[in-house]
Amino acid sequence: MIVDNKGKLFGKINLVDFAFLLFILLAFLGGIYRFFIAGSKVQVSVPESITYTVSLNGVRQVSADAINEGDKVFFEPSNQLMGTIVKKVVEPSRGNVVKTNGDVVESIIPGKFNVTMTINIQTGTDPVETANVKNKLIIGNNMYLKTRMLLFGVTVTGVEIEQIQ
Repeated sequence: MIVDNKGKLFGKINLVDFAFLLFILLAFLGGIYRFFIAGSKVQVSVPESITYTVSLNGVRQVSADAINEGDKVFFEPSNQLMGTIVKKVVEPSRGNVVKTNGDVVESIIPGKFNVTMTINIQTGTDPVETANVKNKLIIGNNMYLKTRMLLFGVTVTGVEIEQIQ
């Protein structure tokens, strides 16, 4: 008989103890399989050059002048580097104005400017860092960026990703 009247397997080991040892053995073998056999694939991302465009609307001349090409840009809550400004275009801000006769016309808003910035970042081989940058760069996404001098809210208007060979 496999189990005797005392509940021992082959008269030597208790059935509950055997089930516990079997569970421990299966968990150990499952861990070895997960971490050494199935989990041995190394995930490395390809270095990429990400160029994205952001717009900053309705700022004063002083703020527009404080943004310079070559400035490093950081994501505000985490201080993560988001790239370097490679191009800056400043245009007068435009808005709708109601004339005295009731007509609505588009006009230049005095003292306000729209700044369009092109920012470039080189991502490394760390897949987590690359994913963090890409998750923030969704067209239409609003985010806060900062330079050494300014903190400003921008809207992402374009993203271009190029793999570096």
